This record gives sequence, structure tokens and C-alpha cells, in this order.
Amino acid sequence: MNTNLDKLTAANLRLAADITEQIESLQADLAQILSGKKKPGRKAGAKKKSARKKAGASKKKVAKRKTAEKKAAKKATAKKKVASKKARRSPSAAARKAMSEARKAYWANKRKEAAK
Repeated sequence: MNTNLDKLTAANLRLAADITEQIESLQADLAQILSGKKKPGRKAGAKKKSARKKAGASKKKVAKRKTAEKKAAKKATAKKKVASKKARRSPSAAARKAMSEARKAYWANKRKEAAK
């Protein structure tokens, strides 16, 4: 490895040091496995998750999904309510006058036909 250390940043040097530590750790693990002293599997400090904890985690995921679905449904119904309120708005004064005149003309026409 011919690298100019003057050109590397502090972050790059830290990253390189971390990687070399990981490589050394993995080489030590490999040596132990090949010598038969260590069996492959979980790390020494890692604990196995109990079935109870796994079930709890999955229940939390299901509950989270259900609450998200309920929120989405609630938003959809809120939008429908707003849309229905907009549909029930009262007509303007000019529109009311036009409807009134149309009704008067309709009934006047009906009276003329009935008189004949």
C-alpha cells in the first residue's frame, strides 16, 4: 500500500483504522475456527432473542400498521365530509332569484293549460 498519508483527511484515516481493526478481528476469528477452539455462530456477547420478544416485536409492527391504516381511513372520511359540505352550500342571491322566476313561469304555464 503506497499511499501518501499527507493527502488523507482525518475522517478517511479513522475509516481506514476501523477497517483494519475489523480485518484483524475477523482474521483472529478465522484462526480460532480453523483451530477448532471456536464454533461458528453468534458472537460471544450477543444474546439470543426469546420467542416472547420476537412475538412482541411482531405485535408492535402489526399495531403500528393498523394505526396507520386507521389514520388513512380517518383522513379519507374527513375529505369526504368536507366535499359533502361544499356540495350543500346555498346558492347565491342571483341564482335563487333565477330559480324563483323559473318556478313562477312553470306554474303559470300549468295554470294556463288547466284553464283550457
